[in-house]
Amino acid sequence: MLSNSRLALPPMPHPESNAETIATYLEQLQAIAAESHVYVHPEVISFKDGAVKSNAREEFAAADNLKGRCVFRDFLKAPKRNCHMVWLCLFSMIEANWVKGEDWYNTPMHCWAVALIRQPKGTSGRALLVYDVDPPQLARKRFSEARAAGRTRSHLTGLQNAFLTLCRESGRIVTDSVWYLTDTTYSGQNKCLSRSIEWMHWIVGVGDRPFTGEDDPRREGLETCNRR
Repeated sequence: MLSNSRLALPPMPHPESNAETIATYLEQLQAIAAESHVYVHPEVISFKDGAVKSNAREEFAAADNLKGRCVFRDFLKAPKRNCHMVWLCLFSMIEANWVKGEDWYNTPMHCWAVALIRQPKGTSGRALLVYDVDPPQLARKRFSEARAAGRTRSHLTGLQNAFLTLCRESGRIVTDSVWYLTDTTYSGQNKCLSRSIEWMHWIVGVGDRPFTGEDDPRREGLETCNRR
């Protein structure tokens, strides 16, 4: 991965930091990124929608880990001011099927980052880049299907696919350009937060350029997949 030595970066948050601490870090990164006209969302995205957040509110608040968390739409609807080309956000979510009353605190929060980047003039929608150091492992039976390995639902988690669906439904923010990380070097090492933030740094350093696909440096380590 390319380095961005020119960025004056704040100290990296600890892997066990609560959402408020991570959000404070993101606010600092947002200020730095704005100088390059890149938008960084200042909160951690942790809930699919308001209903899910409401259901989890009591447990998260009791653990002092609710403040600084938001829902999918908060990122998409946030004012971007002069940052129109590149939008970045950090997710920190429970991928398991958590239900109200269960001990969520002992369920690992998984982090991954997303970039929504405009494509060259004449190409509709933004490219969706998903940086997840612990990508889903394809089930063996799916490899027997000729097209399975190219489908978004095969390479993205359920929540990532839910975010993609919302992007497609919300004014067609994303159409067909979806990219996901294939490198599993850091899988299972509890580095999802640090690596996701480092990737966000890198995207900020590239600046406000449209995403050009295969020849774009930001697709390093990423592969594309079909809409299905």
